[in-house]
Amino acid sequence: MTRDELIEKLKGYEWRDIEFKEASFAVPRDVYETVSAFSNTDGGHIIFGVKQKGGSFEVVGVLDVDKVQNDFLSTLRTGSKVSIVVPVQESAIDFENGTVLVFFIPEATRKNKPVHLDGNFRESFIRHGSTDQHCTDDEIRRFIRDASDTPYDNEPLEDISADACFDDEVVHWYRAEMNRRNPGRHQSLNDLEFMHEWGFVAEKQGRLIPTRAGLLVFGKAKYVRQILPRPVVDYQRLDFNADAWT
Repeated sequence: MTRDELIEKLKGYEWRDIEFKEASFAVPRDVYETVSAFSNTDGGHIIFGVKQKGGSFEVVGVLDVDKVQNDFLSTLRTGSKVSIVVPVQESAIDFENGTVLVFFIPEATRKNKPVHLDGNFRESFIRHGSTDQHCTDDEIRRFIRDASDTPYDNEPLEDISADACFDDEVVHWYRAEMNRRNPGRHQSLNDLEFMHEWGFVAEKQGRLIPTRAGLLVFGKAKYVRQILPRPVVDYQRLDFNADAWT
């Protein structure tokens, strides 16, 4: 973050990717909740040396720069307070009122989530708006599940046969669209071979088994309901025509 970028941020408000802390003489104890939340969400900047006054922010500076930055960086690198060694990026920006310390906390990898505190999974946080909130039990379980060697979407569903669970009409539509965009690609494969090629079907002990993602995308309704007992919509907005998608 540059000086000009920080000045612009000071005109706004705390949100999902930025947190201001006064931190004049010491590292605030609650800042590690923000470290966990940024690591478990999309990453973000933690700014030391900024005071909130009413609805605005003003630079007051970190008075003991060496102590504050050493204490914070040392804690992030030991793995004792936070469950991972955080690959923080740090910088110092000088203002008339003092020095501001800027720390960028990147999003953690899937295998390292949930990033938690004090060796306790229940001390895992996630960022919502400008707040750090405890992860729910469902969120913690999802993080742990996604951290496994076999991601949740790629999990083979051994109780369902790949020969009967897929909707042929949906599969053929998908293959036609793919062939229109990439003529001849995998055209010689039958449907199951095609699904296997793209990871929608897994092979286990000589059997072809649908993966969770494969069933959710291509499955017949009665099979989808077996693994998804309640309706869920996953919405993603793409601001261009379907024909422009590659």
